[in-house]
Amino acid sequence: MKSYNFIFVVDGNNKIGLGHVYRSTNLADQLIKNKHKVHFLTTEKISKTIISRKHKCTLLSKINNLKSISILKSFNPDLIIIDKLNEKKINLKFFKKFAKVASIDYVGKNYELIDYGINYLYPSSKVKNSFSGFEYVILNKKFTSKIKIKKNVTSILVLQGGSDTYCFIPKILSALNNLDNKFKISIVLGASFQCWSKLNKILSESNKNIKILKDISNMPVIMKKHDLAITAGGNTLMELAYLGIPSIIVCGEKFENETAKLMEKKHFGKNLGFGNDVSLKQIEKSVRDLMLNYDLRLKMNYFGKRVVDGKGSKRIVTLLENFCRQKSL
Repeated sequence: MKSYNFIFVVDGNNKIGLGHVYRSTNLADQLIKNKHKVHFLTTEKISKTIISRKHKCTLLSKINNLKSISILKSFNPDLIIIDKLNEKKINLKFFKKFAKVASIDYVGKNYELIDYGINYLYPSSKVKNSFSGFEYVILNKKFTSKIKIKKNVTSILVLQGGSDTYCFIPKILSALNNLDNKFKISIVLGASFQCWSKLNKILSESNKNIKILKDISNMPVIMKKHDLAITAGGNTLMELAYLGIPSIIVCGEKFENETAKLMEKKHFGKNLGFGNDVSLKQIEKSVRDLMLNYDLRLKMNYFGKRVVDGKGSKRIVTLLENFCRQKSL
């Protein structure tokens, strides 16, 4: 098999989260396993720190400069992969001077400059030559075994991405506090969580058994210890589906609603919509109903593991290899 060179362009920070960074490194792992070479470009220091733990990464002050030109010329990429929601026209035109461009879940402007698209969170992407569907979900290789559903829910996991931009976790916790059922609560906070004053106030008023988790290195182990999750509608939702953990979805951004609706149609997750539009009573009722409905939790467990089967990275690598072959024809 011929070896190809892939450049990844990805950013992540406290505002937009780090989901793009982590999934790109996971995809890069699979490319390296298939004997390909990868190099990352980013304009964010925190992204550089994370990526450099596993892969070569260059921090740029801006995309189109002498440093990036030098790297692109010396690395000679067969394909440039943009894992961002959007990119400036000037940057896309710059990249196309060196190779064809593929994107992952690209929903911004200038999509007509991208040659290939792969979408699983946002299948409505307008990128031409797109391949869309949950069969392309990228997971960390640590996600392996699934959970079995118990009759009673004794533990609930709460997640809202790396930043919880609109402070939905305190709102979710308030709703859980209003339930009489006995259960433990684990709250996973990202590195950029900023809602401490609201959260601490709710914690001080709660009589629940609550554990705050930060800097998680092995998320699958944490997830599998819980019977039910309340999550946003991004990559974490895909991970929960793969593990078969019944989930209630409180979208952290409006654009996540597209993914959440599709997952619900495929019988995984109860979608409540964007968090600002969701009331405490809606969260309370949804949690109570799912806790009491053993059959529905069994159904979510069954279908989640079929919607996200864990083979997405391999499928994407096959697509990327085909894109490179088309270039060389």
